[in-house]
Amino acid sequence: MENLEVIKNTIAEKLFKYTVVIIILVLWQVLPQIGTVNSNYLPPLSRILLELFSLSDGNYLFMNVMVSIWRITIGLTISIFISILSGLTLGFFFPKFSDKLIPLLRFFIQINPYSIFPLFIVFLGVGEIAKIGIVIWTSVWPMMFYTISAAKNVDPMLIKQANSMDISRTKLFSKVIVPATIPSIFQGIREGVQMSFFILTAAEMTGSTAGLGYIIHNAGMNFLIPRFYAAGICIVLISVLLNLFFVSLKKRLMFWKEDVEIFDSNSTRKVKRVSKLQISCIILVFLFILIQGGIEINNAYNYQNNPKNATVTVE
Repeated sequence: MENLEVIKNTIAEKLFKYTVVIIILVLWQVLPQIGTVNSNYLPPLSRILLELFSLSDGNYLFMNVMVSIWRITIGLTISIFISILSGLTLGFFFPKFSDKLIPLLRFFIQINPYSIFPLFIVFLGVGEIAKIGIVIWTSVWPMMFYTISAAKNVDPMLIKQANSMDISRTKLFSKVIVPATIPSIFQGIREGVQMSFFILTAAEMTGSTAGLGYIIHNAGMNFLIPRFYAAGICIVLISVLLNLFFVSLKKRLMFWKEDVEIFDSNSTRKVKRVSKLQISCIILVFLFILIQGGIEINNAYNYQNNPKNATVTVE
């Protein structure tokens, strides 16, 4: 009976959390309709969803979504590779030198990426390299900071126990340091993803021919308010999905720890490790984004250069 009561309380808490979201969505629909809020500036939710459906009728929305996802995927892949490789190396093999880098990393993290985006345009042009560059700049510093800090602050008892087994420094690095730093690495990745995705959207409003940021900019310039909100909903949904993906991946990589969802004091639900099928699916999705995103970028430039398609108006 106690277990059943705990489960009921857990379900009630989750329902309450989503009830608040539902109430907000209902108010979003009702308040503009009854005139409490000016519908010219905040259209009803149903109108925005109809706009989103209209944009989905064809290749326009898919093209711009894929372009943004392609840019963020390329930038984050490069950032993750650079930050993990350099962060683990500096934090474990050169801890004293990494101590001197921490203030510099903090300084870079504090810089507003959008304020220096014009410099990326000056040196890299208005093409894809500048947009990918701003994603790398935004995400690499928090990732590297978390990785260096994690590598330097591994539990000393783990290192002592490993050294007592007379293992080499290379095995100590791969068998102890890397697994112990995974939680902090993923924390840095999550922060980098959130920051870089929103800064990419802002960058796409400047000299871009495609992307969700371009849709928002184009809609704002032409006072297409429902389209403006529709693109914003897409950005929020993609950001949430990316965050959920990294949270789930972290739990599955850390299956050997007590990363469990507790329903009561006696029972737990262990997180399963990443299966080969899931790894294959992640690789296939990654390849699809790379290939299809490149195709859609080419389509976007052709779309923009075609006078017949230069302006899209959805009634």
